[in-house]
Amino acid sequence: MKKFVSTLTSLCMSVSLTAGTLAAFSTSAAVSDVPVSKTLKMLADGKASATISADEIAKGDVKLEIGVYLDESEATTGTITARIGTSDKDAVAVTAINDIFKETVPEYSYTFKGGANDGATVTTTSRLAFYGAYDADFEELSNYGEILNKNVFTDKGEGNFIYSVGANTPTWLGAKSDEFPVTTFEVTVKKGAAAGEYKVDFMNNQEDTGVAGQYRSSTQIGFADVTITTPLDNLLVGGLGEEGFTIVVEGDTPKTTAATTATTAGTTQGAQTTVTTNGGGSVDPLPDGLTWKVDDIKISREDLEASKTGMFRVPVKVVQTSDQTIAAAALSFKFPDELVWAGDKAKKTCDAYGKVAVAVNATLPILNFHCEVTGADGKAVGRLCEEEGAELLQICFKIDPNTPDGVYPIEMYLDPANNDRIVADNDNNDAAVNLLAGSITIGDVQDDTTASTTAATTAATTKTTTNAGGSTDSTGSGTVLYGDANVDGLVNIADVVCLNQYLVDNAKYNLKPQGKINAEVNLDGKLTAADSTSIIKSLVKLVTLPDKA
Repeated sequence: MKKFVSTLTSLCMSVSLTAGTLAAFSTSAAVSDVPVSKTLKMLADGKASATISADEIAKGDVKLEIGVYLDESEATTGTITARIGTSDKDAVAVTAINDIFKETVPEYSYTFKGGANDGATVTTTSRLAFYGAYDADFEELSNYGEILNKNVFTDKGEGNFIYSVGANTPTWLGAKSDEFPVTTFEVTVKKGAAAGEYKVDFMNNQEDTGVAGQYRSSTQIGFADVTITTPLDNLLVGGLGEEGFTIVVEGDTPKTTAATTATTAGTTQGAQTTVTTNGGGSVDPLPDGLTWKVDDIKISREDLEASKTGMFRVPVKVVQTSDQTIAAAALSFKFPDELVWAGDKAKKTCDAYGKVAVAVNATLPILNFHCEVTGADGKAVGRLCEEEGAELLQICFKIDPNTPDGVYPIEMYLDPANNDRIVADNDNNDAAVNLLAGSITIGDVQDDTTASTTAATTAATTKTTTNAGGSTDSTGSGTVLYGDANVDGLVNIADVVCLNQYLVDNAKYNLKPQGKINAEVNLDGKLTAADSTSIIKSLVKLVTLPDKA
């Protein structure tokens, strides 16, 4: 058996993709009757398509992360050369090719399902590759292969890459070849793209190798071991199938109240310890101005039990932008006892305002951050965030696997005792930012709007049985209990979570009719973040509801 990978590797390092890296074949090669045994396919969140609303595309560019997966019946692939293009480069363009085998995720926990390592769990800081090995003795894994070369051609809206398994013997890391991607790439759907269907696909054009009469395909596969002098080009002998990705841009008139975030689609990779959800419904309404929100994430019972460390990260996002600059901030968090603060595991950098540097606290529920420092004075410069849905922070909690199903609220606030504040610029001016709570939902909670009845929310609530102007009637009969957004007969932090969820996405988290009446506590005729703030103040005895002030 002849190994050609080492020769190919050195060759790949010195030539571009357009010049070709695998041996060329004559156009006379037979291609018609060879069955497809390998397929390259594109997926995002396990799906071969994504839909972008008219609201999203009207606001700005929408970026999608798409994974390239190899589906093969035997582990024999040694190299993959792929060129990726779109049906309309002026509307949809490839803008980045990623190398997923570097440290690209903060922490990742995966339990093998099927195959030789069935049931084994491993934690890593790298995304998992489709080729690799697991060492059961040390509970460690190794990813095989690397991206040898990658290019993005901005003028064409195209990109390409070369992957090689190197000197390793190909072995699927999972039970099947397509459990993990070869790589991921970014596609940008440009602001104002016309409604319609766009295709992202592998390109199959024949490229001149520079040798008379010889051509190569721009997308091809080479085997790791071959018995002939020249390595096989799997596409040219008919053995490679291809499945692209469809992007549908909707054409309805944008709604003026919408403030949905651009959905960044990721590859499906098992039980990730960073779990995010993206808003997809209308907002009715967000408070005026810059707004940050703790995300609402869901953790399945299976993911919780499978996690080796019990660590889960919760994003804090910029859900509404404004012209307010940010240079630094100190923030505090409140949450039920079932969530154990793991500040030292918080993400150390985020990109919402340039390169945010996060100072973590291992024991106290506080985080400080500052934007990139420039200039001789060493001060953080105030920066704008222009991308709604951008990630500001990732806080981290340790959760016991026996924690009951339920909704666990997480409040973000400025605590005067900690000297918390948000700084606008390097002149030390204060910034005005709305801070909204979020939650972790564990297990199967049937009705998120009434989840305060679970053990999760009752563990950290302040019970209020009476309010001025109301009674504790929870039947929805029309008697107002101010602050009782979820209509359970109590006023507590669960009502704040319930109302904030409604304000951010009322399609996903609706309120009962009586709940809307109860939650409108400042009597201005509309539900806003001001009502949420008043309920919080009432819980700490700063105001009495209704809060007409």
